[in-house]
Amino acid sequence: YDVLGDVVCGGFAMPIREGKAQEIYIVMSGEMMALYAANNIAKGILKYAHSGGVRLGGLICNERQTDRELDLA
Repeated sequence: YDVLGDVVCGGFAMPIREGKAQEIYIVMSGEMMALYAANNIAKGILKYAHSGGVRLGGLICNERQTDRELDLA
């Protein structure tokens, strides 16, 4: 997967800061780059959690059937 959320940019964070979201779910696979991107997105959500009134609802694993994917996710 090509996930552009590896760097949380202004366009990504603006709806969070403006209170347009209450709960965010991250869809990812159990591959290392997807986990890296999901971690960065989670950090961005945490940064604006109080000011934007948003929280991370959870992670959704979109499996690709790779080795140890569920263990990593």
